[in-house]
Amino acid sequence: MNKPSSATAPRGKVGKYFIQNGSVQFDQAKDKQLPVMMGEAYVAGFVFDHTSKTVSYAIAVIPHVHFLAPCMVRVEASTLSNQKEICGILGERGIVICNASHVSKYLVASASELGKSGPRELVKRPGWIAGRRGYFTGSKLIAASGLDADAYWFECSNTAVMYSRGDLDTWREQIGTLIVNNPIMLYTTCHAIASLFLAHLRLSSSIVNLVGGKGLGKTTALQGAASVFGNAIDPAQGAQAEDPAYISRFHGTMNGYEPLLGQYSPAPVLLDELTEASAAVTRDMCYGLTSGRAKIRLRPDGKAAYRESWQLNVITSAEESIYELIAKIGRPMRGGEADRAIDVPVTDVGVLNCYEPFKSFNAATSHLKRACSEQYGTPVESIIQFCCDNPEQLGEILAMSDDIEDELLPADCGPGERRVVKRFAAAVVAGRIAVAAGVFDQGALEKIDAAIKLVTELWWGARAGALERVRRFLEENIDKVEFGKPDLESEVVAFVDENYIVFPKDVFDREFGEDAESMLNELNGLNALKQEQKGRHVHRFRNGQFRGYALFSKRVWPEMNQRAA
Repeated sequence: MNKPSSATAPRGKVGKYFIQNGSVQFDQAKDKQLPVMMGEAYVAGFVFDHTSKTVSYAIAVIPHVHFLAPCMVRVEASTLSNQKEICGILGERGIVICNASHVSKYLVASASELGKSGPRELVKRPGWIAGRRGYFTGSKLIAASGLDADAYWFECSNTAVMYSRGDLDTWREQIGTLIVNNPIMLYTTCHAIASLFLAHLRLSSSIVNLVGGKGLGKTTALQGAASVFGNAIDPAQGAQAEDPAYISRFHGTMNGYEPLLGQYSPAPVLLDELTEASAAVTRDMCYGLTSGRAKIRLRPDGKAAYRESWQLNVITSAEESIYELIAKIGRPMRGGEADRAIDVPVTDVGVLNCYEPFKSFNAATSHLKRACSEQYGTPVESIIQFCCDNPEQLGEILAMSDDIEDELLPADCGPGERRVVKRFAAAVVAGRIAVAAGVFDQGALEKIDAAIKLVTELWWGARAGALERVRRFLEENIDKVEFGKPDLESEVVAFVDENYIVFPKDVFDREFGEDAESMLNELNGLNALKQEQKGRHVHRFRNGQFRGYALFSKRVWPEMNQRAA
């Protein structure tokens, strides 16, 4: 990437400057030349920034210091004409400056030699380029064979997170096999891979939280998913690793996470131990993450500061659900927030249950933790290379998403929750792409479908728990249900009509006890509760003489019409 090209190198004379014998000299007069620099440097092309609509200059440097390799550096127009600054840049790269006053003038002259040559497109952050025919990881380019890399200028970052070590066959043997044989680990990995394709599938950012008790292997599941992308060493041990740890601890503020999200996107962010953060920070994270853009802030000069943007999946783990954590600050989640902040309870099924060929859970987790710090990054490179080389096959797999969504969709699932199912369908699609790329073998296809169906059921069982409890209560007390409008004289458990199911307040509070308030909040989040005014669950009927909770009939009890008939 960004290598000097002999095609643009000046030869002989540029204006009044001679390039000869690995140096640049100024023609003062006949047979009298002034040395300008030892080594060569020249403007090799223009670089266009689509964001700012500005042009900068790509300078090729062939150092005089021979142990340094030729390189390229991009400078702004103001830097090119700044004598002190440009001499410092070239000096750091092995050019010996002989006459500083001529350096800028010579570089401007070399730029004029380029004529009408087209600019390179500036690529400053990771992501797909050239209509998905290439992907910039932040440190390297992965591309189809026909892609002209010289049409782009890649700004490598010291904050890149995608690194590779080892080889794919060893990763499959030491890590991939255990991932495929354990449904929660397989789902976590597929959901992480799906982050790369959110734009393709028209999905926004979201956060998934694996909820379960200590010792289940939740962090190990995150490490398995992280090993697809980079160094999956345990975040508690990765501070001194050669490549930076891919997983971070969930410990900071939204202001601190904004640069992190921009740095990773579109690759996933994996954050361990959600409960290390305060409830307020977690709420800000859930709200701010899904916006896809950082807050608007001002620079000291009063102008708008650069706003980070992202489109990615965040996966975290915790012993508490996001819903429970945020409830501690007395601010229940809205339904739309719950559609993007998704809790998946894993306690009942476990994370690492099939650990053959290892003899115990501890032996398997110890192996995985070591292997994830030694074999990583090669799976995502294979996936990206497959996508770049096979655009038609990629399109066919992506097009399966809608049908997969219909297959996964639980009964009675509303439009809000359907957005969550779209994300589960994206994980299935990502798994199939991984199979097509050779990361998983063909036998993994059925296991991917089964794993994500299981996770959908776990999520829906927790998400629709209040709906199920209310529905079961109505079924068990059908002889105490009256079909019609609320009646002050009737002593029944609920009044049902075509549009609403109304529970007398005292009946609902008595029957569901200390769970009543949390159930109402959940029903409201599921768009199943009709509120008389925002934040007020109780609804008034009969000129305020009757107070109750009004639920939407079709949402809570779809079989109501059959019962009424």
